[in-house]
Amino acid sequence: MGKKKAVRSVPAQIAIGSAAELGFMLALTAVMAALVLGGAIGQGSIRTAALCANALAAFLGSLLAAKGFSQRRLPMTLLSVGGYLLLLLLGNLLFVGEAPSGALAVCLPPIGAAILAALLVSRKPKTRRRR
Repeated sequence: MGKKKAVRSVPAQIAIGSAAELGFMLALTAVMAALVLGGAIGQGSIRTAALCANALAAFLGSLLAAKGFSQRRLPMTLLSVGGYLLLLLLGNLLFVGEAPSGALAVCLPPIGAAILAALLVSRKPKTRRRR
């Protein structure tokens, strides 16, 4: 008999997805800071690199979140990204003191990345035809 997969509740899986996205963002930000200090990324490109790191972190975290859901993957990954973006906004308000400029540029790439991740995980594998 096969092992039964433990089923997590929806809020727990959304929290796991948001935490994973924040963890990936932290790691990518550290890599980006090392690249800026090393001179590989110019100071004029910091915003672009940060937006790319934001989208990549959302994609990786959404992949983890989407694998935890068996149904309704797209709405659940969007909720996970929504929690991630809410935590980013709260952190920005707490530490910077104002909302980020260009909020649309900050929010749209992670939402697109979540949609892409949900679609990739939802794709059914091809079955082989027997002759």
